[in-house]
Amino acid sequence: MMFRTHLAIGIISALLIHDYFNTGLLFSIVLILSTSLPDIDHQGSWIGRRLWIFSKPINILFGHRGITHSMFVPLGIFGIIYYYGHQAIGLAIMLGYITHILADSFTNEGVKIAYPVSKKAFSGPLKTNGVGEHVLFTLLIIGIGFKLIQSLIYYF
Repeated sequence: MMFRTHLAIGIISALLIHDYFNTGLLFSIVLILSTSLPDIDHQGSWIGRRLWIFSKPINILFGHRGITHSMFVPLGIFGIIYYYGHQAIGLAIMLGYITHILADSFTNEGVKIAYPVSKKAFSGPLKTNGVGEHVLFTLLIIGIGFKLIQSLIYYF
C-alpha cells in the first residue's frame, strides 16, 4: 500500500483507540508515524527515501516485505521499549507497525508475517496504488472526517 493509505489507517486507528482507551496525543502521533516503519526496506518508500542509509542495506539483506514485514519486529521493538520503562510508547509503535503489516496483507503482494520461521505469504485482492486502494483510501478519509466531526460534537 501507499504511504498515504498507511497514514490514513494510522489516523483512524489512533482515533478509535483514543475513543476506547483515552490515549494521549503523544501516543496517537507515535502510532501514526509508526505506520511507515515497515517500509524502511524499500528505498522508494516515504521512509526509505528519508532514511536511505538504513534502507539500502536492509533491502539488500532482506528484500522488500521480508523481515521488516514480520510480526517479530514489532514484538521485538515493543519488548525492548517496554524493558526500558516506556510501555505506552512501545505499545503505540507496535500497534502502528502492525496496522501496516495487516494492511499490506490485503494486497496481492502479501506479507510473510512469520518470516523467517515461515515463508508463507498472506495476501488479498488489492493492487498497490490500484483502484481498490484508492477506494479504500477515500473511505478512510471519510471515516476520519466522520470521527473528527463526532469528536467536535461530543466536546461542544
